[in-house]
Amino acid sequence: MRKLTALAAICAIVAIYSCSKKTSSDYVLTYPVNPQADVVLSANVSPGKIFTLNLGNAGNANIIKQAAHYSLSEASQDESGTYYYRYSPAADFKGTDEVSVMYSSAASGSSGCSGGGSTESGSHTTFFTIKINVAD
Repeated sequence: MRKLTALAAICAIVAIYSCSKKTSSDYVLTYPVNPQADVVLSANVSPGKIFTLNLGNAGNANIIKQAAHYSLSEASQDESGTYYYRYSPAADFKGTDEVSVMYSSAASGSSGCSGGGSTESGSHTTFFTIKINVAD
């Protein structure tokens, strides 16, 4: 259990340090390959800007608990096949918001389908809790 907690903490630190400001309106965070366990991330976003968490390019992404103060909050897949979560705060909202996202990465060569509670070798399900601070 201690090793799993340490691994999750290291992955979260790596993920936070890989956050980069892509354009004047987008903050992009790319999660490391083969994520495992439950992960808590902190993100900062300015009003009117978009925060994006890139999750991976095989599997599925779903919002488990929706954010409370958003104008955009979605888990989807882009045209290149990358799954992501995007968030933009509601107009005039400043403070802390929180969303929970589940990402199931498929094993290489799999169909990405899951069922019956089983997972294929090499596939992972990660639950992300993203604490979003909205401030100027």
